Amino acid sequence: MLTPVRPLIHTYIVELCRGNDFMIFSNQQDLQGLGKLWSVAARSRGSLIYLPTGKNPLTPYLVNDWHGRGLDLVLLHHHLQFPVKKWKVIRSNMKNGKRLSIESESVKADINRYMNLTGQDYERLWNEYPHDRLHVAKRFETLFLMGSSRVFRYMIGSFIDLSRTGPRISVPGRYHDHNHLDSFLKRNDKVAEDTSLTVDYYDQKTWGS
Repeated sequence: MLTPVRPLIHTYIVELCRGNDFMIFSNQQDLQGLGKLWSVAARSRGSLIYLPTGKNPLTPYLVNDWHGRGLDLVLLHHHLQFPVKKWKVIRSNMKNGKRLSIESESVKADINRYMNLTGQDYERLWNEYPHDRLHVAKRFETLFLMGSSRVFRYMIGSFIDLSRTGPRISVPGRYHDHNHLDSFLKRNDKVAEDTSLTVDYYDQKTWGS
């Protein structure tokens, strides 16, 4: 298990009351950290990356408008076939994870390489590599995102771009900048309603709550 040296204390992961609708709220600094963590996840084929974001106290806006408490986050490769149903027992038996730095030159190189993907690149992910896309599961107040090196790298720009644009539009209590990550997710034709995943630029100072 890997966990970042610097905790992402301004990241909150919440779920809508209807379920299967998850939102990641982060400020500018944490959005950059998430992009770097996605780069680490792409190269950590045999490791589980664990972010105890559920410990971050929810702000008044998040408490009033979202369901339950915040969630932890786990990133891992689907080839590991991790038994998420046993997560509660596994987590209770785990010792402190190995602390990882997200400031390496390889991480910076990954970000530079995957910040300028074209529409053709995304078409390949959707049409030629559908098995690489993310599978989402929630167990024991933890959101699991299971994918491949390709999809984790393709998602880097969603976080970095949002961190760079800043709050172009922010109306407290109504709207703020966000990126939909739904196109990176696997679809299940047997389920009437698909899972939704969004990352939102959320800064308490700007947002006012």
